[in-house]
Amino acid sequence: TRADEPKKKSRRPPAGKFYQQEMAAWQPTLTPGNVITTFAVLGAGCIVVGVLILYATSSVVQVKAHYDGPDAPSAHEACRVSGLGQTASCEVTMKAPEKMAAPIYVYYELGNVYQNHKRYSTSLSHEQLMGSILEKDELSACEPLKTSGDRTLSPCGLLANSFFSDTFTVSSPAGLEMKEEKIAWWSDRSHKFIQPDTFEYRTGIPEADVEGCLNAPPYETKTPCADSVCQNHGLDSGCLGYACVGGRFDDERCDAGDYALFSYERPDKFQYLYETYPDNISPLVGVEDEHFMVHMRTAALPHFRKLYGKISTDVEKGESVTFAVESRFWVRKFGGDKYLTMTTLSNFGGADHFTSVAYIVVGVICCAVALLFVGLQQVQPRVIGDLSAAVENRKTK
Repeated sequence: TRADEPKKKSRRPPAGKFYQQEMAAWQPTLTPGNVITTFAVLGAGCIVVGVLILYATSSVVQVKAHYDGPDAPSAHEACRVSGLGQTASCEVTMKAPEKMAAPIYVYYELGNVYQNHKRYSTSLSHEQLMGSILEKDELSACEPLKTSGDRTLSPCGLLANSFFSDTFTVSSPAGLEMKEEKIAWWSDRSHKFIQPDTFEYRTGIPEADVEGCLNAPPYETKTPCADSVCQNHGLDSGCLGYACVGGRFDDERCDAGDYALFSYERPDKFQYLYETYPDNISPLVGVEDEHFMVHMRTAALPHFRKLYGKISTDVEKGESVTFAVESRFWVRKFGGDKYLTMTTLSNFGGADHFTSVAYIVVGVICCAVALLFVGLQQVQPRVIGDLSAAVENRKTK
């Protein structure tokens, strides 16, 4: 070779036991002693974990009320929804069987509701929920529910447009407050549910500016504010006035008695969530409403519960808690049921004994197998390295 040619690198493999695949390895031998020990340890561990879970869940205090459905008790007849779009106002009272230490979790439960049906659970647009403005032709994933009349639904799909619309408020005892914030997953609140990209709002608006353009539920007709009012507050023409409800309904974005302006893109072409559910969703919050986020997390089974709120005050034994219920979600048409549940939680969750029983049953089976192997070893012992049985079998053939 010429002197100016670069020298070729050596193709010799790197040295070392790791590269040469000469590392020491350990391969377990399934001796009778090892197998018996493994089953015994595994069984004992499962039994201990099962007993711990059973003990923890036994401290959970739970009370449930079946307030609507075909088999709902007559005491809650006032909660019965008579048809789609109807509302029934009632009260549900629950008495604590034992002292319920805060935090107390309030859930709604639904029965015979198949959120796990593939066509139902996939009928949504994630892009819409994350703020994108999409036309009807771009919403094939939302089949079969993309429009309402001649307007495109935003958000579209079966899941978003079958929102559980019942509301619950603690009416007694006085001073007992239920918080309804931070009930959705942090990732949902931070990343997954975002108002449409062009949505804007302004709070602290003088009453004189919105006097002639206040809009209230059911938003069937909307009166836009003067262009000068919208522009003076930094919004596009066609903005709408709003009298704040305050509190959780407006997600603390404005106080009751204040006024606000808001603007959505092409309201004549799109029907937004606050129009679909005017009694549940504020126009200032829209898809960022946490109850909506909780609903959008589909359940795996047809009978499920979802978090509605948290009570941060202890409820003493025998004390009654009354909830004012606005019942709107129609379930009797398909034989569904609605429950309201108030419960404490343990470190392992709610009052569900299935997990603890499953651990104990598996542990008992493992221990039984270990004892069976012990008995077999005593009756017909197997000596490791003894090939006499194999030799005898070979001679007889």
